[in-house]
Amino acid sequence: QQQQQQDFVHVCCKNAAATSAPASPSAILLFLGGFGLGQFPHVAYSQCLERIVRKANVVVLAAPYSATTTTTSGGGLDHFEMSKRTGEVLRRALVQYNNDNNNNNDNIPVYILTHSLGGKL
Repeated sequence: QQQQQQDFVHVCCKNAAATSAPASPSAILLFLGGFGLGQFPHVAYSQCLERIVRKANVVVLAAPYSATTTTTSGGGLDHFEMSKRTGEVLRRALVQYNNDNNNNNDNIPVYILTHSLGGKL
């Protein structure tokens, strides 16, 4: 069940009242937050991400992740496994976004913004 909770991303809209992403965004921004807060990017980073969306006319796909995956030896976080899982969620979200919005061209740039542990992943 933990895996199912992580198989989604939050699409940050043009402004708090908007119900959909910008019609013609200038770019797509993939976002991963830091340890702990990365589980709730739509809450912990909402003001920052919404400001970026408004100022830059981008779509933000923010992927939550759980920092509870440990190594098999129990020696701490398994960053490699977390990275694989989170990367796959972002990849699928980007494909889904492009399919849902008929973005069949590769001309729209994709950027990645991270904070703390999100940068390591």
